Amino acid sequence: MHQGTRVVFDETINAEGGLSLYTGLLHTDFLREAQQLGLQAIFMSSATSGNCTINVNIEHSADGRNWLNKNTSPELSGMIILTPGVGEWSVVGGESWPPSPRLRFIRLAISVTTGRVSPPAVRLRILATARSRTRAATKPEIPAMETPSVTRRDAMGRLLGIRPSTLDEVERLLQGAPAGADLLALAGQVSPAASADLHRMTRIFRNLDPQTKRATLTFAGALAALAALPAETSELTFVQGISFPRTS
Repeated sequence: MHQGTRVVFDETINAEGGLSLYTGLLHTDFLREAQQLGLQAIFMSSATSGNCTINVNIEHSADGRNWLNKNTSPELSGMIILTPGVGEWSVVGGESWPPSPRLRFIRLAISVTTGRVSPPAVRLRILATARSRTRAATKPEIPAMETPSVTRRDAMGRLLGIRPSTLDEVERLLQGAPAGADLLALAGQVSPAASADLHRMTRIFRNLDPQTKRATLTFAGALAALAALPAETSELTFVQGISFPRTS
């Protein structure tokens, strides 16, 4: 599968005495990520005679300074004879399959020589084509987790250790009580079962250390306020605004 094609070298050169050239490290990620590389060298010249010889080796390195040929033979090698009326000549090559392992950095080492080319300058362009020979791995779909449904009243009951029916009874008393009513007097009006729940909660709360008491009161107050909000109010928005006492 074709992954992409990039021009990795494009310069005008005079290689009558032979030149050794290299692609820049800005192309190293593109070259390294290809499972298989195809290469094409294009010579452009107004000359009508002469020849150009080119060898391209894929080099790799672990540190970006010390380079080795990736394979024993050049991946692209050829000679072209310049003829009148053409203007462009091409040589193709690339890696065999399966390719050998490669190190972190990749570049192309280009050896080119021209003979009896007049004018001596030629333009050399090298293109690299990245191919994938295996199907890309797909991430497995992770099923969405089901969030357990917990009502506001359930959360308050679990935190305070009392039954929802007791909370309902206390809520009805508070809603019907006038402003400034005596809470102890109101507590005396609950049913025996609700009274037992409240007394049990009081005993547990008395045995808590001061730090845990503050945290429990803060959260219980937030839940109580949350229970009084309209149903359409975002619970997440409200809970994000809860301020807890510092624990250290």
